[in-house]
Amino acid sequence: IAAGKGAVRLHRGQAESALVEMDKAMEIIAMQHGDDHYHTAGLREDRAYVLLELGRLQEALADFDAADEYYLKTYGAENSDRLQNLQGKAAALAAMGEHDAAEQIIQDGLEILTETLGPDHPRSLQAAERLAALPRAN
Repeated sequence: IAAGKGAVRLHRGQAESALVEMDKAMEIIAMQHGDDHYHTAGLREDRAYVLLELGRLQEALADFDAADEYYLKTYGAENSDRLQNLQGKAAALAAMGEHDAAEQIIQDGLEILTETLGPDHPRSLQAAERLAALPRAN
């Protein structure tokens, strides 16, 4: 319930309140499932987006990395949840001014998506749009 409340609050533009709810949910999920579980990884990713919205970029990057570690270990490099998470990580890196690293992450993900799902799949198209919209270093 707390995770759902967090999502609603974020949608309403209440990012600070959303983070409080996400942290409550994280405690509950970690107690029930531990750190090494799909729900924990998914909640970390959701929390990272809230932190990104708040401009807390280092914390967001740490949560994106924690989720990525789980997805990579459990499902492999081509998992769609992992690739979605990496797009969030790329957004955090771009916001931190690390444009080359962000571009490389999205490009790698786009190649995997195109190979596995095809170039016209919605996730492939979304990754291509994100790559095109990525701010470039001056």
